[in-house]
Order: sequence, then C-alpha cells, then structure tokens
Amino acid sequence: MRPARTLFLLLPALLTGCLEPPAEPRTTELAHRAFHLDEVAAWPVENPELIRGGVVEAGGGAVVWTADDEVFHFIPGEDEGVARPELRPPVVRLASETGAEGPWAWSPARGGLVPAVGTDREGTRALGCPELGEALAVVPAPEGFVVLELVGGTSLHRLTLVVEGADGCVPGPEVPVDCAGSTPGIVSPQNGVLFAGCADPARPLQRIELTSGGLHLTEPELSVPAAFREASAPVGQWTVMPLLRIDGGLFRVLAHIGSDLRRLEFWSEEGRHLRTSAVEAPVGFFATSPDDQLLLGLRDDPADELVVFAWSWGAILTGP
Repeated sequence: MRPARTLFLLLPALLTGCLEPPAEPRTTELAHRAFHLDEVAAWPVENPELIRGGVVEAGGGAVVWTADDEVFHFIPGEDEGVARPELRPPVVRLASETGAEGPWAWSPARGGLVPAVGTDREGTRALGCPELGEALAVVPAPEGFVVLELVGGTSLHRLTLVVEGADGCVPGPEVPVDCAGSTPGIVSPQNGVLFAGCADPARPLQRIELTSGGLHLTEPELSVPAAFREASAPVGQWTVMPLLRIDGGLFRVLAHIGSDLRRLEFWSEEGRHLRTSAVEAPVGFFATSPDDQLLLGLRDDPADELVVFAWSWGAILTGP
C-alpha cells in the first residue's frame, strides 16, 4: 500500500483581479479566501482517460464509471478498485430511506437505480424507470430527476424533468442545451436551480430554473472568465473539467495542454464568475460532495491515481 500523503495547496487569486465586480457577502470564501486541499485517499488506476464520471462518498470512498459502461468501487485503505459488473452508469448521489446520501447506480437486472455500496442494497426499492438507464447523466430534483440525453439522430442535448409517481416515471418539461456538439456537464439543483457547463471555456454557463411551468434556461451575465471573453482567447490550449458545486457556488478546473498548469475557476451561486486561481499541479477534479467538502479527481504524480481531497478555506487574500 502506498504511504499516506497529505497535500496542502494555497491557491491565491490570480489573472482576473479587479476585472470582476465585487462579490456578494455570501461568496466571501469563493471570491477572497485561500483554498486548501488535503488528501484523503488515493488509488492507482490504469487508463484514466476512460473514466467518464464518479460520485464521492462521505467517508472518502468513490464509485466511478468508464467509457465502457463499467462501474468500480474504490474504498479507502484498499489498494485498488472493485469491479461491480452488476451495475451500469448512470451513477448519481441520492439520499437513502434513512436520509444518508451516497452513490446509486443503474441496475439492469432491477430496471432502476439502487445503492451502489452497502450490504442492504439488494433489499432497497429500485428508483427510476427504463429511460434513466439510457441517460448520459442524471441529477436528483424535487419529486424526481433531471436527465441529460442526446436528441435522437443529432449531436444536440436536452434536459428533461422526470417525475417519479405511483405509476412509474413520467417525462415532463424539457429544454435544449447547446454545447456545439460537446457533452455538457450538469450539477445538481440547489434552491430550484441547476447549471450546465460546456467544454468550451469561452461559452457562458447555462442556468436552468425548475419552475411550476417547467424548465427555464438563461445565460448569466459575466459567467465567462475574463481571460476568455475576447475572440482571440487561447481556448484550444485548455482541457475543461466538469462543472462542480462547491460552498455557495460553482467550481471547475481547466488543465493546460502540455503542462501542469491548472486554472481553478470559481462562480457565485447565481453563475457570475468571481475569480481564477492558478497552480502548477498535475490534478483535475470531476465530482464533489459539497456537504462533506470532498473533491474526487485524477492525478499524474508520477503514476496515474484516482484521488479524494478535502477542501477548507483559509485567510482572506489581500492580492495576487
């Protein structure tokens, strides 16, 4: 087993500076405080480029899925992940009947979502309907789910509100999400609002409000980082990681192609870009548990690893 290692990162505000308007008081951490990361768990992985998503557990474990529709469970203290051939994506973080949140995955045998970990998963009622098994991504919503799927025969995507009722799941309102052919990343709703982020850092975030009349999509003002607002911005130099929810707002990593430079982008809960931090570290994140303040990602240092970090906030930064 690889010796336990703690990583401490102080990420100062860089690059955006005074180009962004002042932050609201509730976004003090996101806009002004140092961002600390401490390693919780790590596992060696082969072919990390095949990983398509994951869910982090409260205890620091993780469930991830691959491009081959394989699901693996990674447990802290174990040397490698455990294959779960009875499960398929999508994997989604849901609350169980006891109220505790954790990863649920699609069970073809049971035709629904079931707990991906724990000893009682076979006795738990399967959630969902066959349509969820074909989804690219699923996030929980009041009384059901929001489902990301391809529009048949095209490269366009749409979000559909699926409500679980006594007679099964009923597809409801839907809204198109245009990411110019790339697959958007979506984050779970908070206060009735979810966000979608395209793989192009120059494209605005898309804010989707869940209302009594359906799904209402808007593009928040100033959601594009200042460095990417001009037509000549070096968009092609960056690989964009999924959009994630973090304390009081949103977060994602941009990885520079050909180096270890990373841009950490922070947004308010309204979708307005707050700041960019920069760090030289071969790591990127693709899942989060805001309640537990945990991030799940990949690191190349020097071997490929799946890693879980805990985040915390430090002192208020006075400048770059």
